[in-house]
Amino acid sequence: MEPNQDLNKIIGNAFQTAIAKKHEYVTSEHLTLSLISHEDVIRKLLPLEINIEEIVSIIRDYIDNEMENIVSKDGTKPRKTEAIDRIFNRAITSNLFESKEYLLPFDILLSILEEEESYASFVLNKCGVTKEKLANVLEESNQEDIHNRACELIKHYCTNLTEQANENKIQQVIGRSDEIEQIKKVLVRKNKANVLLVGDAGVGKTALAQGLALNFIDDYNFKRYSMFSLRFTKLLAGTAHRGEFEDKFELLLKAIKDFGNAIVFIDEIHNLQGLGQNAGQPGDAFDILKPLLTDNKLKIIGTTTEAEYRRFIEDDDTLVRRFGKVSIKEPTLEHTKEICLNLKQNYEKHYSLTYTNEAVEQAIALSGRYQKNKAFPDKALDVMDLVGASSKLSKKQVIEAEDVEKEFEKISGINLDYIHKNTSYLEYELKKNIFGQSEAIDKVCDQVYLSQAGLKLSNKPIANFMFVGPTGCGKTETAKEIARLLNLDMLKVDMSEFREPHTVSKLIGSPPGYVGYRDSQAGNGLIVNHLSEKPNSLLLFDECEKAHPDVILVLLQMMDEAKVTSSTSVSADLQNSIIVLTTNAGSEKFNNDTIGFGKSTHILTNSELKKLFKPEFLARVDEVVQFNHLNKDALMQIIQREIENVYDGLGSVGVEAMFNPGLSEYIYEEIKDRKDGARFVINTVKQMVSKPIAREKAKEAFQKVTSTIENGSIVFEYK
Repeated sequence: MEPNQDLNKIIGNAFQTAIAKKHEYVTSEHLTLSLISHEDVIRKLLPLEINIEEIVSIIRDYIDNEMENIVSKDGTKPRKTEAIDRIFNRAITSNLFESKEYLLPFDILLSILEEEESYASFVLNKCGVTKEKLANVLEESNQEDIHNRACELIKHYCTNLTEQANENKIQQVIGRSDEIEQIKKVLVRKNKANVLLVGDAGVGKTALAQGLALNFIDDYNFKRYSMFSLRFTKLLAGTAHRGEFEDKFELLLKAIKDFGNAIVFIDEIHNLQGLGQNAGQPGDAFDILKPLLTDNKLKIIGTTTEAEYRRFIEDDDTLVRRFGKVSIKEPTLEHTKEICLNLKQNYEKHYSLTYTNEAVEQAIALSGRYQKNKAFPDKALDVMDLVGASSKLSKKQVIEAEDVEKEFEKISGINLDYIHKNTSYLEYELKKNIFGQSEAIDKVCDQVYLSQAGLKLSNKPIANFMFVGPTGCGKTETAKEIARLLNLDMLKVDMSEFREPHTVSKLIGSPPGYVGYRDSQAGNGLIVNHLSEKPNSLLLFDECEKAHPDVILVLLQMMDEAKVTSSTSVSADLQNSIIVLTTNAGSEKFNNDTIGFGKSTHILTNSELKKLFKPEFLARVDEVVQFNHLNKDALMQIIQREIENVYDGLGSVGVEAMFNPGLSEYIYEEIKDRKDGARFVINTVKQMVSKPIAREKAKEAFQKVTSTIENGSIVFEYK
């Protein structure tokens, strides 16, 4: 057993005293003098109220005047006596039984007191240093040392929230009285006295947990507790080798336990899953935590999301038995406003500027309307923070509501002028780019105008459309233009890939027990993943009549509630999105009409739609929009547009183009009997005009191209 650093120094001093006196032996008196002269020993002997100077004086006088018989005649190095051997052997044996790792100064002092024929032992007892008294002092001292070491360890790896609360560095929790009472009830339970705060990101779980420290100060049942927040970054630092993290984490938890009456706050506690786990071996930080939660001497408050709870905790029976779950919901609009106005001064102090109350209210209103994938109060505070940073850089002193609007447009990608100030441009732009579908566009715009005027039903998407018509009539193109003009991100889903019941997992993730359920990304499904990143979207479900009924049920929820929920209980909002369903149902009847000669005479009836879709599904559709075959005027417009695109393309590379005025009519005559719609028209122009010119350009350079129609064919000339 190795002596600790202090004891090594004490032993060295004892030898130096013997050498200075030219003594042949190092005795228990030399060792005792060195021991009681050490500052740490002196400090620990103070509670005995003894005269240490007297002890030192008596033993020093004995060494100086009564040990002449052991003076070395030849000046050899001092040797230890048999008494010294007995003292150390006795101390080592005692420590082995107590599983102590090191030999300490007090261990030797206790052993000296057991040495019957020692003058040092006699003096110590005479002066009031008995084995019984020393053992009591040692016990108290050890407890003090343990407490001090615990305090140092906790200070390094944790933030003392109770201390911050006493210094008024923690904000008062607003609007969470019910949740606070639930938490307190869990903490005072005999069993399951640990709390798990479960809620969406941004609802204020962390702020609530920290605010508890402030609440506890004046609560009789909790004022004796100290609350600490674990700092993961500190704990993880320097743990590159196997086992280092586990050792540090276990040591810290035991230190907190030894501290007594402690509550540990672990933010995002699910991160403990897998931490410290050795490759190929079971066990992680949770396994270290579990045994320490059995006797209620250590209380834990953790936070996590519903998705992470299901993923990491729900299936672990041991953790479920140790924690009481408290659900944290998004605060009300009223409480959100109170929170933001209360925290406004923090942002003002940080950025050295002023927020008007109207600016705060606008941050709440805009984030509430357009950031449905985030939660109050975090999303509103985030807008306030970003506006503050922008204003600081531009040296603006007062933030108004208009400043919030401008910054929100940048961070969200939403053009507020388009979205909620003026949408009259929509009809004009759609009719400019979509040919031959004037009536369909009118229906689309009317529905959008209803929504923007605030006249749509609450908790519904901007619009639920079903675009009906033959292939190539502009259904998909119209959807693309709507997304572009309203600045919506577009997601196109080919419903022909969802014919089987199991394919619903592609949309909302795999159900429990199936492959992919625990995958937090793929497990949420295509729709939730998209909307989580881009909540302002146009979702295009192409050929929806081909989807399995189970898939249709998911669409029904989206259309009815403006919400979709993944198999992992992660939700996404569609209140600022548009749903477009397309179908080619009845296309055989459309195709019976002759293309190019007026609009289609066939209108798909409700009875025909009900053969394909259930009434409750159709009832969620705001508008069934009929798209007709393209008439001659529309086809000619498309042809002319594509030719103009050729002009523009050639002009960009320095080539002048002069095409025969009759080129458009010639192309129309070639395609008028086809029933493939606009896509075929565009491809025909590419085949008849663009490709021949491109082939020639690849062979040799030219600056001008003209076209003529000779003998029923297009002839190009290059110069």
